[in-house]
Amino acid sequence: MSKLGLNIHYCVSDRAKALVKLALDELGCPSIADLFHALRELSQGIGSELSDRLFRVNRRLRELGDPAANASLKQQLQVQQSGLEQAQAQYRSILHHLTTTLHPFAIRLGIPQTSKRVESEFQQQATILNTLKQTYQLSDKPGSPSKFERQRHDLAAVVDLWWEWVEQRLSAQNCDLSTGDWVKQSLLPAHYWHQQSVRTKTPTLKAAYQIAAQHAQAALMRHPITTAMSCKQFTQWQTWATSMVTKFQRTSSPVEGRNGYLSQIHHNRRGLSTRRLRVMTTIHNFHLQRSDGSTAAE
Repeated sequence: MSKLGLNIHYCVSDRAKALVKLALDELGCPSIADLFHALRELSQGIGSELSDRLFRVNRRLRELGDPAANASLKQQLQVQQSGLEQAQAQYRSILHHLTTTLHPFAIRLGIPQTSKRVESEFQQQATILNTLKQTYQLSDKPGSPSKFERQRHDLAAVVDLWWEWVEQRLSAQNCDLSTGDWVKQSLLPAHYWHQQSVRTKTPTLKAAYQIAAQHAQAALMRHPITTAMSCKQFTQWQTWATSMVTKFQRTSSPVEGRNGYLSQIHHNRRGLSTRRLRVMTTIHNFHLQRSDGSTAAE
């Protein structure tokens, strides 16, 4: 890649041996574990089993005959139902925590963080998952906490790699130390959390990212360097920061999803049905939004 003038900082993928080998041996860059695949495996393991158990308990409760004759059984099932609902809520809370942890900034404190800190947070959540698994005697499925624990280092490594990239880009700007600190501690967090709040569709995550973005933006505008900087300089730094935050990649799923869709379109030799064309036209005209929130129909 160096012959082409390209510098690959890291490669994000699942833990398939061929992809890891490609990054390490062929591309000559670190191989980063994909957060989407890691969380999906947890969902297929612990999450799926908890949902199945709760479904069976709810079904048995619905199928009970005479409430008086089955009072004891009903009480037992209700206790199981309550416990499984609590376990499911705890499991979802852990997933939320894992998702909001893998960022270059601590979402609650709003400050830069390191891979070591992220890995420590992952370890704590993995311990809670193991306790949950033992408490409810969940089976050892492929998406077990132990597998997630083995990936926590490869997941967290992206944070330090991205910060190294930031330092390299900052050194090329020839800015002084105070401006560099302002960029890392105020400018980048504001742009990063804004980007996350715009990109995220999940309501709970979106709300958390919006709060982080509001706090970061307020801190940025209060900073003395921000108030003293000219509009032209501030705009230039904003452009730089926007470019930089888009380079933090913790999952490859958006690219894979797009490639899969394009593959289906380009290699579907039967063409598109009239019904599908109508659906796609409706989605394009009324659902897809431009950056200003308007649609094609508007």
